[in-house]
Amino acid sequence: MKKRKVKLVIDGSLGWKYCCKDNISIWIRGYLIDSNVVELRHKILRSSSCVETLPRGAITNWLNVVRGHFAIIIETPFWVFLSVDKIRSIPLLYAEYDSSIVIGDSSAISSISGECLNEDNIDLDSSKEIAMSGYKMDGRSIYNKVHYLVAGECLFLDNNKTNLTKVKYYKYSPWNITNKTNKEFESELSSIMLTTISDMADNLEGRQIVIPLSAGYDSRYIASALKHIGYDNVFCFSYGRSDNFEIRSAEKIAKKLNYPWEPILINSTEQKKIFSQNMFKDFLKYSNTLSSSPVLIDYNAVYSLHVNNRIDSNAVFINGNAGDFITGGHIDSYFYNMDFYNIDFDQIITNYIDKHYSLWECLKTEENVSIVYNNISKIISDILHSNKLSNDALWSVMESIEWSGRQSSLVTMTQRSYEFFDYEWRLPLWDPIFMDFWEGVPLHLKKNQNMYANVLKNNNWGGVWDDIPINQHSIKPLSLKITRLLLKALIGSMGKEKWHKFDKRFFSYFIDTSVAASYTPYFDTVFDRCGARNRNSWITRDNLERHKVKFNDLI
Repeated sequence: MKKRKVKLVIDGSLGWKYCCKDNISIWIRGYLIDSNVVELRHKILRSSSCVETLPRGAITNWLNVVRGHFAIIIETPFWVFLSVDKIRSIPLLYAEYDSSIVIGDSSAISSISGECLNEDNIDLDSSKEIAMSGYKMDGRSIYNKVHYLVAGECLFLDNNKTNLTKVKYYKYSPWNITNKTNKEFESELSSIMLTTISDMADNLEGRQIVIPLSAGYDSRYIASALKHIGYDNVFCFSYGRSDNFEIRSAEKIAKKLNYPWEPILINSTEQKKIFSQNMFKDFLKYSNTLSSSPVLIDYNAVYSLHVNNRIDSNAVFINGNAGDFITGGHIDSYFYNMDFYNIDFDQIITNYIDKHYSLWECLKTEENVSIVYNNISKIISDILHSNKLSNDALWSVMESIEWSGRQSSLVTMTQRSYEFFDYEWRLPLWDPIFMDFWEGVPLHLKKNQNMYANVLKNNNWGGVWDDIPINQHSIKPLSLKITRLLLKALIGSMGKEKWHKFDKRFFSYFIDTSVAASYTPYFDTVFDRCGARNRNSWITRDNLERHKVKFNDLI
């Protein structure tokens, strides 16, 4: 086979670091907690008598044990290697065409031949899945010849630069339950939660930490644990409509921790103005992966902090992604009453599709649902078979599928808002030691995030866990609440389904505390006849249409 021409396309302004020695060039973006590229280069040299031989084992072993979040590309005159971390926090793309292969970050898209990025090369099946869910989870993209690495995956271009080999070096496997008592689990979790925060703090060496503080568990855990270990250079902010429950709780938390806190109040008019700016259009291009939608939820707030110089230029953002998922908050309630001798596979998959593939009702045609159903069914079967699992492990299989799908392909896109404005970030709740721990936790301790909540409340770090409510949702202003209740009494008498549809169409726009729903004009949502689920439906549709994917062709 003819040797390929390899083109690396890396935007140096995106935080890539580069080192080259002994004919080994390494590009890395992101951060490492307990290692560095020098150590990796030494492993490569120790594992190979000459740099011509690709030491797959040494590299994948390093990937499995290193802590941090990153994308990495290694090139020698003889072979090329690239990898993302265990959650694909930083996407890497590659495109194959003619005798060339283009490898790189999102900037590589503009360097790919027009042969790849045209209407004739659109993958309609992939586009349908993205339109239905906001993401693709198998490495395919909108275009047939453009691919990306999924979470826990690396790619080798062999010594002759002819063959591509993808390797899954990691899979989140919450069926690997460890044998401990409840008390032992809780003690270990308490220790790991502090270790994760302490190691992260040591890594930052006193730099300002910026926390988007909400009313939930995860950002409160980060802020309170930082206070407990004595890290003082912390700035908290909250955003959204004035007087929303997130802002009210966050203000109390920050005051008790004695951390500076700032509310960023957003209304629909201001949000629309920001979404119309050229800078926002640049952000959409920056967030382009051809495989998932951009996440806009905190773009406005970060923009405001940046342009008003409210935080240090070298500040580091730390959010709570994805504590709700990894601690058990996304497990289908079906599994808590499951009789694994009479398992209903159809119900499990149907529930999953309803939750993750329902951005547009009009796209849930029999054909489209069948495609998604068959794909998920095959993934379930493959995991069960390859790991020799029985039906009672199905809850953990579905967790693993969500890890490789929505969590790593879409939720991690939140980090792009920080990078776009030249800030670093950290994800302590996706720290590999945190993931390793939760892989071993049994179902009953994950139910309703019970163990996680108990550990936080029992430790009561910072004194913010006993008298400040968790996620005490409320609708403001009072006039909106009263109007909604009156109409619910009237329309609700016609049935729950009619009320839910009416509520979503007329009120969800105003109930969205982040005001990100303002991305779409209100009357577009009111007169929608395609069944948009939420703001992400419109964001996903527009993202596809920017790539000339015709929405009607997907129905």
